[in-house]
Amino acid sequence: MFNYPMSGNVNEAMQSAAAISYRMGQNQIGTEHLLFGLAKTENSVASQILAMYGATADKIGDILKNSSFAPPLSGRVSMTYSDKVAIVMRRAANIAFETNSSYIVTEHVLYSMLYDT
Repeated sequence: MFNYPMSGNVNEAMQSAAAISYRMGQNQIGTEHLLFGLAKTENSVASQILAMYGATADKIGDILKNSSFAPPLSGRVSMTYSDKVAIVMRRAANIAFETNSSYIVTEHVLYSMLYDT
């Protein structure tokens, strides 16, 4: 879906986002899941920035778990990305390109998420 190479940390963040979405009974990865994934990716620039403001994976995960009313999914499920995540990742790819980066890195994704706020 995303045509620009992603760093290992971004891939890890996306996997964490998919995992928490799945545990929450959702088959779509939203920006809230992506934020969790960024915070959970230890030693990434995005997780360090988020931690400076108290947004840790544990805190974000607790908020997400307390807001979910669906039972966890089971079995193999096809995960999709929300339209907003697609926009965030396209913007992150543009940032990577404009900064001559070979990869989308976590700070590109975080900046992209904050762009509209």
